[in-house]
Amino acid sequence: MDLQTKAKDQLHQFWNERTKKYGNNFDVVGWTEESQRKRFIALSQLGEFEGSSLMDVGCGRGDLLKFLTSAGINVDYTGYDLNKEMIKFCHNLYPAIAENFQVFDILESTPPRRFDYATCIGVLNQVTSPESPEFASSFIERLYSLVDKAVAVSITSIHAPRKTSDTFYFDPADMASRISKFTTKFKIDHSYLKNDFTIFLYKDN
Repeated sequence: MDLQTKAKDQLHQFWNERTKKYGNNFDVVGWTEESQRKRFIALSQLGEFEGSSLMDVGCGRGDLLKFLTSAGINVDYTGYDLNKEMIKFCHNLYPAIAENFQVFDILESTPPRRFDYATCIGVLNQVTSPESPEFASSFIERLYSLVDKAVAVSITSIHAPRKTSDTFYFDPADMASRISKFTTKFKIDHSYLKNDFTIFLYKDN
């Protein structure tokens, strides 16, 4: 089994179990509302979302859209997720824009349009094999190729004070080394949570 298939199998298994257990309850996302808020605030430094197009990969319940809307930000939002149940939750939560949420795999297919920005929040944390950093860097490179302005990816940190067996903890220095192989226009923010960091990648324009 190749690395990509193994990684996606792990993600399917993890999220299928969580949606079966929690349904359309906030607990399905696997973190607290306060920690999610801190992730979203950190992510908001990515760029000027107002009037821009945004691809949210691993959109879950569409909570990022809710956060941006609550902040008065008008964004052309598209949410992709591998999990069919998550997309059903989004269709129920946002019936007026249900078509903006789709089951879609960016590793298998190219989106029908380009986006200004892309985000991926916590999706890579549940790929728990030793090859996770390799998969994560290739995934981020693919995401980076699909945007015109910038990408933000949040992942769990090796510096987390407490760890669980169903989560992979990334070394920020290792990820910086891997990302520098395809772009030097990036920065890492590890200031908002002890157990999490966000990688911001920018295009030349």
